[in-house]
Amino acid sequence: MSNEIKSSSSNFFSQWLEKLQQESWQLELLISGFALFGIYNSYGLIIDFRISIIDASSSGQVNELLFFIWAALYIGWRIFFINLLIHVILRALWIGAIGLRYVSNEIEYDQLGYTPYFENYLRKNVGSYDTFIENLEKICSVLFSFTFLLFLFFLSILIFVIIGTIPESIMIGFDLWGHWSEYIFGSVTIIYFVLGLIVLIDFISLGGIRKIDDRTVEKLYAPIYKFYGYLTLSFLYRPLLYNFLDNRYTKRLFFVSFPYFFLLLVYPFLFESNIHPHLCSDDQLVGEGLIIQKAWYSDLLNESLMGKSENDAAQIKYDNRKSIVLSSYTLESDALSFFMRIYETDKTLLNEKYKIHQVYKDGWRFALWSNRSEEDSIKIKIDDQYTDRFLAIHQEYTDHRDKLKSSITIDSLLQKKLQPMRDSITNLIDSLQLEKTERKSTYIVDRNKKVLSSLTGLLKVRIDSLDLTKHLVCKHAYHEHFDERGLHCNIVNVKLPSGNQTIEFQRAWYRTNENDSLSWRTYKLPVLIKE
Repeated sequence: MSNEIKSSSSNFFSQWLEKLQQESWQLELLISGFALFGIYNSYGLIIDFRISIIDASSSGQVNELLFFIWAALYIGWRIFFINLLIHVILRALWIGAIGLRYVSNEIEYDQLGYTPYFENYLRKNVGSYDTFIENLEKICSVLFSFTFLLFLFFLSILIFVIIGTIPESIMIGFDLWGHWSEYIFGSVTIIYFVLGLIVLIDFISLGGIRKIDDRTVEKLYAPIYKFYGYLTLSFLYRPLLYNFLDNRYTKRLFFVSFPYFFLLLVYPFLFESNIHPHLCSDDQLVGEGLIIQKAWYSDLLNESLMGKSENDAAQIKYDNRKSIVLSSYTLESDALSFFMRIYETDKTLLNEKYKIHQVYKDGWRFALWSNRSEEDSIKIKIDDQYTDRFLAIHQEYTDHRDKLKSSITIDSLLQKKLQPMRDSITNLIDSLQLEKTERKSTYIVDRNKKVLSSLTGLLKVRIDSLDLTKHLVCKHAYHEHFDERGLHCNIVNVKLPSGNQTIEFQRAWYRTNENDSLSWRTYKLPVLIKE
């Protein structure tokens, strides 16, 4: 009786699925339309997120993690937008084909009046109209689920790579650089990626390793397969995957997914066109002072953004980031203002050439139980030196008190004898606290001045034979476009030659492969200087 009930229930569920399958095109089209609209409008948010992680103050592993998150969003956006757009177009074509069938029914080749050769050719290669509709239906139905399968594939790969960077992140975050730690974490990383590559080969070969009928292989590979399955969340989409692979028609799409991923990643770089073949690159023209390019002038760039949407404006600003940005193309004769962007290599310059201690460590810091917001080794050394002195004073007081205790048994008399020493120690500690504060303050001020002067020293400015470098006054600043860190520099109380002029900027770059070496890059920016 119970088996009959189960069988009836199973038949009912199968019939319900069959009916739902036949009517699923309505849900597909509805969901695709809404999803496509939402995905299209979300592109600006993805751009904003990418902009927000550019030149983050905490470089290294934090930026890598944020980049992986952005990559998941951006590639996922491409997958869903392209696939759902194709799905909507093909489903609309399918609806149109059904509507035409209502009017014209099947294709009547004998009514076309072609010769027997071409009529047979069309019958063989075009086939019946119902077959055409059926093929469209298959493509549309599979494409909708294939979109999610592609995204889940990519997400698994991304999770695999992110987890693979964790050992390096731990070493950087906890400052574990050393021979034994590098060996241990390096070995773990190598083993992780090698085993992951084995699982990937098995995946691409449609279970080639799992098809080996050997008990030893099963025992060795099964834990690896299960481990990476849970690690990359692939167990969530395996029912969808294996339903693709057990059918000859859908299995082809699985193999299409690999070149499809490749095209998604590289298609923006596949083609380029140059409609001005006689003109060299803008960078070379900037080096010769022969181009007025809006990206180098804040006022010209802002003017070009008028009427643009917020997302388009953000994208244009991002694409037009430059090393030097003048405040305006038209200048007063007694004032010059510009912004110099600070790059990653400038950190190496301050570390290696000028030997300036970092305020913070690079990358991640585990700060949950840390009571130090800064990690400047010099400041910590100053604190430790005075801590040692305070401990020595306390120990001296303790030794003196213990010595008096051995000869004075009356507590009131003991306290009276100790009072002068306590007063003296209090005054000494207050004096040392003041000395420590002044010493740290002097060090911080000197360090900050040295950082600013070192960064300012990366610039040389001149107009014709007039050297303006010695008149530079620079301060730390954030650029108005992306809050990028840099220097805002002014040159005032210097008479600039009027008319069409060219300001020559030389910007130094630290050569990391050559100790204590700088290379200078020249930018020549045309300007109009008022009388």
